[in-house]
Amino acid sequence: MTERVRALNRDYREALGEYPALMPFAVELHRRGEGPFAGSDRPIKFRNVAKG
Repeated sequence: MTERVRALNRDYREALGEYPALMPFAVELHRRGEGPFAGSDRPIKFRNVAKG
């Protein structure tokens, strides 16, 4: 997956080259209406995602 995103997205490719340890790729699947953003009408942004 990382290789495909890297091939498609210049910003991701450059960031991965400069800071590989800070660019983990993680996917979590949730059913509609569930998960950390359930009930929110706001778009999901990276700053909203925290691993804890």
